[in-house]
Amino acid sequence: MKKVLIFSLAFAFQMLFLFSFCFADGIFEKPKVGESGDQTINPLIFLFDKGNFNIAVGLRSTYFRLTDANQNMIGNLNRLEEEQNYSPIKPLIQINLSRYLAFEFGYDSFKAMALNQPDYDKNWSDGNLEWQNYMLAMQIRLPDFHPSIIPYFQWGVAYTKANFNAANWHRYGFPSPATYNSWVGQGNRVQDYTDYRRLITADDCWGPLFGLGVDYFFWKHLALNLDLRYLITQSKLTYQLADSRGVFSEQTGTFNMSSWIVGLGLKYYFF
Repeated sequence: MKKVLIFSLAFAFQMLFLFSFCFADGIFEKPKVGESGDQTINPLIFLFDKGNFNIAVGLRSTYFRLTDANQNMIGNLNRLEEEQNYSPIKPLIQINLSRYLAFEFGYDSFKAMALNQPDYDKNWSDGNLEWQNYMLAMQIRLPDFHPSIIPYFQWGVAYTKANFNAANWHRYGFPSPATYNSWVGQGNRVQDYTDYRRLITADDCWGPLFGLGVDYFFWKHLALNLDLRYLITQSKLTYQLADSRGVFSEQTGTFNMSSWIVGLGLKYYFF
């Protein structure tokens, strides 16, 4: 219920801003006395204007921060430590329907190390939680703010594919990383240590996002982009214990992936 409320408020705020901006800019104004009604700008030009239709592609580097890094997820997993990747390899496609309205399709990927109580020793990590976001957002753009600077507000949704990449010592039933290293160091196969297995799976999920950004055009076709998004989403985790006879124990929990995401990138506009 809380997510739906935040989601609705964000959308309502953007719609209110959209229409207040239109009235302030004169888009919906009636013609002045003595002018022909044909000179009135069609309100639909805000939504679609083939004269200003544009497509842009770009790449981003991102930094993210989980809003709940210390969380009781499942079993003894109680803390997540973000692993940042600053390589500019996050693609995006932007479709501008007019000067004021655009849609952006983006991809992002994240990773966080799962740590255990009480010492949160990284060598004892059970593995990494990894997830990829496929995002669709609507942009309300302000092209009259500055000749080279276009701020925008955005609102949308993200589909998240989640996966728990377990450490081998944990997956194959070793009591500790030291035991695993000793076993492997002797040339043994990990799957021969025991038939005991620890299995953690993460479900895919959906969630709303909203934020703001700015494009700085330093050339006609190239813009430097700074983008801030807040994504609300969580995944269901399932923790199973199994052996050669099958699964004999199961526990479920949640992984809160809600995050602040800051992106810095470059966009190329084709027209």
